[in-house]
Amino acid sequence: MIDEHLARIGEPGRAVVMGVINATPDSFSDGGQFADADAAISFGEQLIRDGADLIDVGGESTRPGAARVGTDEELSRIVPIISGLTARGIRCSVDTMRADVAIPLAGEDAARMQKLLDVIEDLDDVQDVYSNFDIAEDLMEQVSA
Repeated sequence: MIDEHLARIGEPGRAVVMGVINATPDSFSDGGQFADADAAISFGEQLIRDGADLIDVGGESTRPGAARVGTDEELSRIVPIISGLTARGIRCSVDTMRADVAIPLAGEDAARMQKLLDVIEDLDDVQDVYSNFDIAEDLMEQVSA
C-alpha cells in the first residue's frame, strides 16, 4: 500500500491529494476525535488507503474564538502522530503558524527554513517581506528543484 502511495506522488497530470488530521480536542471539523495519537495514526492510514498522497497534521485549532496553545502543547499533539505516520512510510506536512514547531519537524529542509527565517526578523511583517522580495517565487524554485 505505502509503496504504491509513494509512487503516485509526482505523476505527470495527476493532482496531489492531501488528507488532514486535526489533533486538537476542540476541532470544528471532526469534534476532536483525533486528539488521541493512535486514533489519528489509524485515520491517517485510512486516508492513504482512500487515496490521499500525504497527510497534513495540525495541533492548534484555528476555529473562530479558539484560544492559542503553547509551542510545547502543539508539539506534544502532533509529534507522536507524525512519527507514527512517517514510520509507516506516509509523507506528512505540518499545519502550524510557528517556526518553532515547523523547523524541528522539517528534516532535510530545516536548514533552508532557518535561513529564510533569519531574513524575516518579525513574522508579523511577512507581508512586507513578500512585497519587497520575491521570496515566494524563490521558494517555489527550490521546491521544484
